Amino acid sequence: TGVYQITWTEPHPTGAFYVTHCKGEDAFVYVRPRAQGTVSSTEFTLVSKLSNMTNSLVNSIVSVSVVAPL
Repeated sequence: TGVYQITWTEPHPTGAFYVTHCKGEDAFVYVRPRAQGTVSSTEFTLVSKLSNMTNSLVNSIVSVSVVAPL
């Protein structure tokens, strides 16, 4: 519940510099720190927690994008 492993095969075409944006519906969503798993432009883990400050994991609708400067 509330933990999503995001992966795909095609890396971002501009290379090493990128920004991961995530937005949860009625939840706080963040990328799990690198110390707890792989973080790259093709693989990362999202964690979704209730927005009422109880710190409880929750399944929520999450929008994700990975962008890079040109």
